[in-house]
Amino acid sequence: MDEVVAVVEETAGLSQMERVVNVFVAPAKTFRDILRSTSWWLPFLLTVVATVGVTVAIQKKVGWERVVETQVQMSPSMQSQLASLTPDQQAQHMHGIVLGYQYSAYASPLLVLAISALAALVLWASFNFGLGARTTYGQIFCL
Repeated sequence: MDEVVAVVEETAGLSQMERVVNVFVAPAKTFRDILRSTSWWLPFLLTVVATVGVTVAIQKKVGWERVVETQVQMSPSMQSQLASLTPDQQAQHMHGIVLGYQYSAYASPLLVLAISALAALVLWASFNFGLGARTTYGQIFCL
């Protein structure tokens, strides 16, 4: 009777939310479930929501200008670079840096996705061709 229950539990699989929770409380179950299904959308969606939430909080509570000012204060090389510019050029340069910080913060989920895809490709090739494993790209990407 216990064997039947164990077989039913293994074939049923985990829901997306169970997989996310089990990463922290029962990672072995999550890794076994990745062999069954290589779905990765919920962890990515949670990452996007958290990233956008932090980015909006920085924008509303601190402001990108203050973030850049702090970075300039912490970097002597940036200070000397800005000191050599005229006030108009300094303002233009600071505005460009502010836009760069803002755009990169909002684009970071896409950057993370692209870097993860590339890293998964390298690992997949290493495992399959270098170590003789039999994995799929989707399984490696889910890790």
